[in-house]
Amino acid sequence: MTDRRPLAQPFNKDLLVTFAWCRLFGCFTGHNRGVAKQFFFGRLGAVTVACALLATACYSYESREFEITIPEQSETSTVFAADGTVLTAMVAPENRSVIRDIEVIPEMVRNAVIAIEDERFYAHDGVDLRGIIRAARTNLEAGGISQGASTITQQYVKLAIIENSERTASRKLEEIWFSMRLEEQFSKDFILLQYLNTVYFGHGAYGIEAASHTYFNKGVGELTVAEAAMIAGIVQRPTYYDPMRNYSASLRRSHMVLGRMLANEFITDEEYQEAIDVPPVLEEYSARLDTVYPAGHFVEEVRRWFLANTDIADTLGQREALLFEGGLRIETTIDLELQAAAEAAVEAHLPDGYGLPDASVVVMDPQTGFVLAMVGGRDFFAEEEDAKVNLAMGNGRQVGSSMKPIGLAAALEAGWGATSVYPAPNEIEFDIPGGVGDAALWNVSGGATGYRLPDPGPDGEIPDPEMVTLVQATWGSYNTVYAQLSMEMGPQRLVSMAKRMGIQSPVEEVYANILGTSDTTMLDMASAYSTFANRGVSLPPAFVTRITRSDGTTLWEWEREQTRVLSASIADQITWILEGVIGHGTGHRADFGRPAAGKTGTTQNYADAVFVGYTPQITTSVWVGYPEGQISMVPPLLDRKVFGGTFPALIWHDVMEVAHADLPQTDFTEPPPSRAPTTTEAPDVIVPTPQLVGLSLEAATQLLNDSGTGITILASFDIETGDAEPGTVLSQSPVAGSTMAEGGSMVLEVAVPLPLVAVPDLAGITEAAARSLIENEGLIFVVVVAANPFEPDAPAGMVWGQDPAIGVEVEVGSSITAQVTPEPEPEPEA
Repeated sequence: MTDRRPLAQPFNKDLLVTFAWCRLFGCFTGHNRGVAKQFFFGRLGAVTVACALLATACYSYESREFEITIPEQSETSTVFAADGTVLTAMVAPENRSVIRDIEVIPEMVRNAVIAIEDERFYAHDGVDLRGIIRAARTNLEAGGISQGASTITQQYVKLAIIENSERTASRKLEEIWFSMRLEEQFSKDFILLQYLNTVYFGHGAYGIEAASHTYFNKGVGELTVAEAAMIAGIVQRPTYYDPMRNYSASLRRSHMVLGRMLANEFITDEEYQEAIDVPPVLEEYSARLDTVYPAGHFVEEVRRWFLANTDIADTLGQREALLFEGGLRIETTIDLELQAAAEAAVEAHLPDGYGLPDASVVVMDPQTGFVLAMVGGRDFFAEEEDAKVNLAMGNGRQVGSSMKPIGLAAALEAGWGATSVYPAPNEIEFDIPGGVGDAALWNVSGGATGYRLPDPGPDGEIPDPEMVTLVQATWGSYNTVYAQLSMEMGPQRLVSMAKRMGIQSPVEEVYANILGTSDTTMLDMASAYSTFANRGVSLPPAFVTRITRSDGTTLWEWEREQTRVLSASIADQITWILEGVIGHGTGHRADFGRPAAGKTGTTQNYADAVFVGYTPQITTSVWVGYPEGQISMVPPLLDRKVFGGTFPALIWHDVMEVAHADLPQTDFTEPPPSRAPTTTEAPDVIVPTPQLVGLSLEAATQLLNDSGTGITILASFDIETGDAEPGTVLSQSPVAGSTMAEGGSMVLEVAVPLPLVAVPDLAGITEAAARSLIENEGLIFVVVVAANPFEPDAPAGMVWGQDPAIGVEVEVGSSITAQVTPEPEPEPEA
């Protein structure tokens, strides 16, 4: 950054103004002395003197030190693994190469920019007197600063050295001062190089090299005259003259550049005519990662997380600048040894070859939410188009019976007993309340018949194969039993429980949701099962632990955020049951010699296979399937039918074995004897779920107290809304019309008023910046394009008015109208 320490004794402001204007007119340097004298004592002298007086009247300034430090170019941010190993540098989507030697840029390309931006660049001393006088006349007539006459040196000063970007006399004088000092300390070629590396050329391209790749997919050294002219013409108005968006305007502007190049004898008549006759052909640059690094899918999620995190910076533009240019140190949670083990496990167990199933794996620490490993597919850097699609994230896939434990937790919370018994036929049919046509019937298959039954119970008796407890139905993954449970308690209970346990993927409110019919990511499943491992306490997944700036100061740091969403006793019951799935159920192939709990999942026609499980220290979720869609994993495509207890359980086994290699064995907490599911019981008394929606929270509580059912409100969550009276129950779980056990509990969503936010100040910023500012506050941004009556020559796309006014408090969701200056009419063809 530029050193801006003030001198101990500041100059008098009048003296500084006089000094700057004298320098401008060559009093000290000798440049343009004759011209200055002519205008001082000629008929335009009054204009100049008036401008000097205007600056003097409105400007208070302390002198800067004479030494100017050139700002460094953007600095790459680096991503680190948990052990401090460098993973990779964060590369912006566009090419941001910095040129270190002016000779790399052909003279013809340099001349194209000079011709249109500052054709006297090599003649002046940082400030062009002729341009200043022309602008001064216009500014005096306008009563303010409405027109600039910035040289390339001045433009660079504005871009990289001074922070004050206001269009005021004080800012202009500061710009002149630094420009003259810059020219004294550095060569013209050096200043031009810095400018060409810094200036914005539209379409996300900063610097001439980036622009060459962005528009023509070639380096700056390969540009033709026509291409160089088109790029040079963009600088004045990068958005309007972006050839990707407005080719015709950009082409007309390039002809103007060519005309100035010809007038300055930078090109010949023949070169001019050839460039006019053969318009440049755009070839958009498509950035490709040319560096292979570990955990590619994980690093991509870190990037996505960073750019979406408003705790780091308010706007997307600010976050992009920090990530790709800020020189940050990003410390992540990834365990490279465990990552390698997860990738190796996938390769070891899945058949190799084109057109065969792929897999995704997520490993998480349930005590912190740290993502320790993430396999989003076999090879992030493969040439296939979908190689970079993260199969562990995205829209997710069906997870089958691995959703059952979440439904079981919802049932236990609502008062069902884990040892409630149900018939377990191999097929069962239900009438769906309110269903029409095919949706009125639900046919479910998968019961005790044909399944390997659990081992005998503690008393040595083998249970009736047609009547099983919820415990046994979980061990054997009996769909027909869980379908009956869903019909009794309703689908909303599972939807609520899934959300509370960390599943962000939308779970459909249908009875079949308990069988895992909703698409869900492996990150979500790892989060949910980590809640069981953490005895009912949920923590959001975390990819990053700390971010520091290039100077070592902390920009962002992970903080524990945990919420109890399930009682410890219910979580312990679920764990006890899921231990049995691995011990003597469908997940027996996952047994790696330590106390562990988990659940298999297989979707219809063997299209998706899942295993999710945990110990007190580690949670891992595994999915196997075809990335392109639900394709049955059966012979002859494969040598076996694939279900959750095969490939997924085997991959899980290998990953967990490595994950626990250096960890002491830790046992699960046994459920309390009163809640331990060790004996079969008759089902609890089932009662209709009361209707609480529309009541006040107080009235809903009273209704439950008076019902005699023993039903209580487990939790109520505040929902911000302007569509209901505060305190009104908006939704409930389970829903009215379903049933629940006596003594169960309900979860409610209750209306609270929308928060008020103060309308921010939008004046003088760009439309894009204003939109980001407004939308980040939860408000609606409305644009009215209109000329600024107070500043007719104001730049296009700038906000000059707003409604409501600054500081007015409005509800979230309110509309804020901004008056934005229009784009000027296209310039006539040269």
